[in-house]
Amino acid sequence: MTHLLNASKINGILAKAAKNLGPVERAFQRKSKILDFQPGKLISSYKIDENELNFKGQLSPGTLTSIVDSTTTILCMTGDARLAGVSTKLSLTTLKPVEQSTTELRLESTFLQEQEKIAFLETRITSSDGAELFAIGQHTKYLHPRSRGMFPSAA
Repeated sequence: MTHLLNASKINGILAKAAKNLGPVERAFQRKSKILDFQPGKLISSYKIDENELNFKGQLSPGTLTSIVDSTTTILCMTGDARLAGVSTKLSLTTLKPVEQSTTELRLESTFLQEQEKIAFLETRITSSDGAELFAIGQHTKYLHPRSRGMFPSAA
């Protein structure tokens, strides 16, 4: 089976879909870029806006959780079911604060397992060079048949 998607195609599809996304998804799409895609794994970057920093000059765990939600949902839509899914569990383990000096993040999202009706995904949030691990997010999604997807099926 040939996979029809690559990083460039995913970026293009997301850009075209931006007008139909909510404000959180549009903001994520504007600040992120898919760097690499292989079936089951998505690597992207995210540019931090100073307006996302809290009073300590750190990126808030809430923003990190939104990033995990966005990246794992994009990856979920590339799975066998091609569905966005409905979140049943979303968690974040913060290992180190993202300080103001960090301007860009590297996001490595992976399918841990995809079953007929449920998907388990994970995102590792690191420095842009991958040297510092800031957080690990885990996302469980129910693959509801009506949850919209936007990527073409594999041939």
